[in-house]
Amino acid sequence: MSPAEEMNPGPELDALIAERVMGWTARWPADQHAENEPRWNTPEGHNHLLEFSKDHGDAWEVVEKLRDDYHFNVDKVESANGGFEAWKVSFVQGLFSKSKSFPHAICLAALKAVGY
Repeated sequence: MSPAEEMNPGPELDALIAERVMGWTARWPADQHAENEPRWNTPEGHNHLLEFSKDHGDAWEVVEKLRDDYHFNVDKVESANGGFEAWKVSFVQGLFSKSKSFPHAICLAALKAVGY
């Protein structure tokens, strides 16, 4: 099991995605009014505030980053009574992650794909 598999959506998981998947440098502002939200230094020199593990648009940037090197697959898992249970996401066959949150499932599967 990946060490990240037990991580909840939030800044700690977002920092792992930024560093391990996106190749960005995460930095935490010293300003106490920033509410401990990470900022990312991207290769383009931008300073983004992203929530990969919570926001669908931000999570999709992870898919875009990996799509040339990995095969993205997503399935909707249904419970025994036919209701929604979770999203099952993989980038590498046999290495999948499940979560009720689509962005969270993307992040967990992406970390597995890059060997974390």
